[in-house]
Amino acid sequence: YAKEYQYVHDFPEGFVLQEYFPTSLGRRVYYRPTQRGYEKILGERLSLLWGERK
Repeated sequence: YAKEYQYVHDFPEGFVLQEYFPTSLGRRVYYRPTQRGYEKILGERLSLLWGERK
């Protein structure tokens, strides 16, 4: 692992704010949950974890 790598399984939420893609790719969003059903709940959870960073 790189020196600054954070192993997500070592954190209570199983989540870390860490970039894994090269900076040349920029920040891309690969999944946008809808406001229907379980996706709405998942979207709320992702918003909590990521905050304003999207």
